Amino acid sequence: GEEIVLLLPNTDLNLGISIAERLRFLIANTPFKISETLSINLTASLGVACVDAHTLSLDVLINRADQAMYIAKHKGRNQVKVNV
Repeated sequence: GEEIVLLLPNTDLNLGISIAERLRFLIANTPFKISETLSINLTASLGVACVDAHTLSLDVLINRADQAMYIAKHKGRNQVKVNV
């Protein structure tokens, strides 16, 4: 699957989780049209991380979100996990 990063400035952790859950829901509930006669359903495993006093760089933040995403994948996919 593809990996995509969303940066949400001025967003706290709870709102970030809410946005990720809404995105996951929309992806899972919107058929992806392959052709006139074929549609498939997709799912998304999302990882959420938030900048805090220990986040020293964008690379650290992305790594934390990536770790959470892999936890979501290993725990059954199609879910949101948080790395705090």
